[in-house]
Amino acid sequence: MADGGGDRPPTQAALRSWADQRWPGQGWATSRLTHGAFHPVLLGDDRVLRVAVGPGHEERARWELVSHTLVAAVALPWPVPRLLAPTVVAGPTWSAPLLERLPGAVAPDLAWGSRTATVFGRLLRSLARTDEALVAGLPPHRAWCGGTGWRGVVEEDLAPLLPRSAATAATRAADAALALEGRVQPVLCHGDLGPHNVLWRDGRPAGVVDLDHACVADPAVDVAGLVAFFDAGAVAELVDADVLDRAITLRAVLGLEVAAAAHLLGDVALRDHALANFVRRSANGELRIAPSRPRRPR
Repeated sequence: MADGGGDRPPTQAALRSWADQRWPGQGWATSRLTHGAFHPVLLGDDRVLRVAVGPGHEERARWELVSHTLVAAVALPWPVPRLLAPTVVAGPTWSAPLLERLPGAVAPDLAWGSRTATVFGRLLRSLARTDEALVAGLPPHRAWCGGTGWRGVVEEDLAPLLPRSAATAATRAADAALALEGRVQPVLCHGDLGPHNVLWRDGRPAGVVDLDHACVADPAVDVAGLVAFFDAGAVAELVDADVLDRAITLRAVLGLEVAAAAHLLGDVALRDHALANFVRRSANGELRIAPSRPRRPR
């Protein structure tokens, strides 16, 4: 069976059939299709296919395989999905690595509190302590949204789609984020850290997932993700003032990174959604808001 056709997203039936041909006898008939921002995800009982689609799908799936291989060897507090096959299976319109499905579920509405602070603080410290040599083969920061060409995508492709004031804000925010590069010793970063990528089971953290944005970069990259989910005053409990300041600057461009990645993949709906959020935050003066006061976890 071919792996779909044209630019249409794969259906659950198509992915089940594709998976069963390549890894037969592994229960794909009862698997369930769900979606991340950039991946259709086929969930089996104990395995998962994170499917890369669109332009460059095979290369992106191979980078994800590399990321999982390298990060799985790192001593993090909780497991990450293991690779169950050594290579990516690629087809004309989509590709995927075969990964372990960890037990547990995400808690997207996780509130800030002492438990939350403890979990994310421990994870940040473990990432920062990782020997950079162990993960030297990771993709560079922003590889998923244009890499070194991200600034050009913002100015040349995204800014013309925005109202003039928001376009100016976008290029300034991108420049401010890029001006931070090289200021600090880089560390291992998850790259998309937040409640949506930590699994919980029986009230305890059980795993860390979605490693396709993992990179060696400023630790503020991961703190920016936490600032996006919780207020900066809460996250201030976990890091020093300089890291938090950089994280607030990086938080301002998260929407532009998503928009650039979506634009490069031809996902107009996601691109325009991310840009609309940026316009709203820019108009409301929310691109850069420092914490009003330190806030202790409850």
